[in-house]
Amino acid sequence: METGELLKIILALIFIILILIFVFIVLGPKLGLNINIFAQYQLIGGNG
Repeated sequence: METGELLKIILALIFIILILIFVFIVLGPKLGLNINIFAQYQLIGGNG
């Protein structure tokens, strides 16, 4: 496998993960899916 191919695959995976995180943060509260994740995020973020 070429290094360029591997790099493209890694970048694609990172891109997909970022999209999934974004979807969870934006649509999660509307769907009621990520209440626990949001609570943990508030604990980590402090007052934010």
